[in-house]
Amino acid sequence: LLERTAVLLDREGMVEDAVALYADATDWPALESLILREAPGLLRQGRWKTVIEWSGRLPHSRLDAHPWLLVWTGKALIPIDQKAARAHLTLAFDRFVEAGDRDGQLVAIAGIVWTHYFEAFATESMDRWIEPLERLLAEGGSFGSPAIELSAYSAFQLVTMFVKPSHPLLHPSALRLIDLLDSDVDVNERVSAAAFLVQYLDLVAQFELAMRVIDKVDRITRTPDLSPVGLVSWYTNRGYHFYITARYAEAMETLDGAVRLAREHRLPQGEFSAHVFRAFSAAIENDVSTGLDAVRAQEKLLLPMWRVSVA
Repeated sequence: LLERTAVLLDREGMVEDAVALYADATDWPALESLILREAPGLLRQGRWKTVIEWSGRLPHSRLDAHPWLLVWTGKALIPIDQKAARAHLTLAFDRFVEAGDRDGQLVAIAGIVWTHYFEAFATESMDRWIEPLERLLAEGGSFGSPAIELSAYSAFQLVTMFVKPSHPLLHPSALRLIDLLDSDVDVNERVSAAAFLVQYLDLVAQFELAMRVIDKVDRITRTPDLSPVGLVSWYTNRGYHFYITARYAEAMETLDGAVRLAREHRLPQGEFSAHVFRAFSAAIENDVSTGLDAVRAQEKLLLPMWRVSVA
């Protein structure tokens, strides 16, 4: 009876009620299918807590055996617990290796790299992911979707620009990402990739290309209901671009927006990064009051897991 009621609720769009009944009935296959179907959309809406709650109803053995469930749960955990997210995504990667699933491996690695970004590259090194990314990208052939291609090249760019900045494929990857920003990939994924992309282009002084990316993304960020996680990262790197190109008023306006959004959604890592660049901009402008405010805010936000906290 519970299973039949859950099926009816699911068909009527009462998904959360269906989840509870599937769990009560221990109908794990049905619950797994529902989570796999709904998780991507929930994450696009910024509802990572819902994904965590639903997957938490599954027995650990069921979750650990299913790599795509591990992926969605790992991605959901990224904003709030990077170590747990990395554990889920690393196990997913191992499962995908066993299955010979190239796309799955790329998606898992991309998520792992994103956890390092949130931790300001702390704790564990990203070096180990360069080789599998090189190997998987060198296999050639088509990707399962433009979204997978975008996440793969974005992860490759992020890990190599800090760990191996002279890599010969780094700049070609950036150029491919610029093209993919015009694809029909979910806007949140494009915004997140663009944040890394602008950061790289600024590091190599390709300011015109960086501004080209900013113009593209400024158009798509007018879309309502963007995930705050990627948006905070985007505003922070957009603000950094204006800082290093001596457009300080625009830099501060953008960074202040990143801080407000990060505070609203309780994203301390994002707020910390924005304050770093606020302090830089204030110093250039000899704005002592704003600079001290940014530094004090950083002090309050420092977490033991970050290397910067013990530097």
